[in-house]
Amino acid sequence: MRPPAPRRRGPSPAGVLLLLVLALAGVRRVDAAGDPAPLRFGFSARLFSDVNEDDARASLKVWAHTVGVEHGVPVDPMLEIYSDTDAIKEAMLGQKVDGVTMTTLEFWALRRAMSFRPSVVLGVSHGKTTEEYLLLVRGDNPATQLADLRGRSLAVASATPENLATIWGETLVLEAHLGTARTFWRKITRNGKISRVVLPVFFRQVDACIVTRDGFRTMSELNPQIGRQLRVLAQSPAVVTTAFCFRGDLVSPLYDKLVTNAGQVVDTPAGRQVMTLFHSEQAVTRPIAELDGACALLDRHQQLLAAAGPVASDPAPAESQPAGEKEKP
Repeated sequence: MRPPAPRRRGPSPAGVLLLLVLALAGVRRVDAAGDPAPLRFGFSARLFSDVNEDDARASLKVWAHTVGVEHGVPVDPMLEIYSDTDAIKEAMLGQKVDGVTMTTLEFWALRRAMSFRPSVVLGVSHGKTTEEYLLLVRGDNPATQLADLRGRSLAVASATPENLATIWGETLVLEAHLGTARTFWRKITRNGKISRVVLPVFFRQVDACIVTRDGFRTMSELNPQIGRQLRVLAQSPAVVTTAFCFRGDLVSPLYDKLVTNAGQVVDTPAGRQVMTLFHSEQAVTRPIAELDGACALLDRHQQLLAAAGPVASDPAPAESQPAGEKEKP
């Protein structure tokens, strides 16, 4: 399965987009005969959802420059934003970049085509590095199992057409032998703004939605009625959704220092400000095996989809609605 080109938008709430740059807050220039070559960073366009790419690129350069000046870290100011998985692959195999912050969906697509260093940098949100997805319906919806929702409408909290939330949702359908998501649901819509996914279910405009557990918790805190009126019909395993990964052939004295000091992000005002801006609490270094859960989900989905074979009746693809667009009645 080859992910389609993502929408070009601004940093996602996951906050991982700037983790590598922020992690450098704890790194120091090595004392050697010569300074190490500037580290080169890349970012997947899939991590953008709120602002255009030019604005995001400008923001990334400003922060990279600030961290470089404050801490004497050699950072190439030409931070790249890659539009798709092929672009990331070409850049890393060609040694044009030392590491890329990407979705685990992209990592999964690349993991057999190239090697990665054994440590990754992850963002911490609500005290954890993983996320869970929930399938929600109204409490008064008579559905007691997924099969009861056949022919109903679904909204997914995502601005991109290919994402873990959608893939987990289709895996549920495939495992229950109910066809594919396209044949099971009457209509599927996407929106990057969680309120435009949860509220239509609350107001009975949409039958079900898939959101993150953290997103649902936040919505429920803002409006307790949402927490009381909506109930969980299914939940995903905990998975890492984004990570900063280094290419396997990277040789730099800065690598070990970077992964060792990732947790010192919040030790500087600049680090704390950006972590707050992107809704993350901390940056941590973890073994790359932390991504195995997401990869297992993607492997399972691919196996089930292949076993399902060609679909005779294939409705139109899911509709996307930008986060700022008004909800249709």
